[in-house]
Amino acid sequence: MQVQDCSAVALHIRFFDSLDENLNSNSNASNDYYLRAIEHIESKITNAHYFIFSDNPGAAASIVPLSQDRYTLVSNNEGDENAYADLWLMSLCKHFIIANSTFSWWGAWLSNNPKKIVIAPGFEKREGKSAWGFYGLLPDNWIKL
Repeated sequence: MQVQDCSAVALHIRFFDSLDENLNSNSNASNDYYLRAIEHIESKITNAHYFIFSDNPGAAASIVPLSQDRYTLVSNNEGDENAYADLWLMSLCKHFIIANSTFSWWGAWLSNNPKKIVIAPGFEKREGKSAWGFYGLLPDNWIKL
């Protein structure tokens, strides 16, 4: 499936903590966040197709509650030297579910879709470990969950 040929939603799952730890840790956005974000997109976008971007694509796909025909796992751009390709592909999507990561923030920000829906983690700090959510980070029209 091509990004520009569908109602593409970039879904970014970033694993800050090791996979031996609970995904619902202090640093990773929770499973519940992703479930609620997908529910929101599903209520607004007909025939959404999700493009999953992650630093661990296999683990990311395992937490997404969608059938395999509803998403494309973007896993061919591994390594820091290829990160620009994922950022470019993200920016071509029409809508966004971002992680608490500046990488997916930039993907959503650079999108040219004037009607884009951007869903972002709404937490500000977790036990003082996260700089995510500081005032001014998320534009007012982005949805904070």
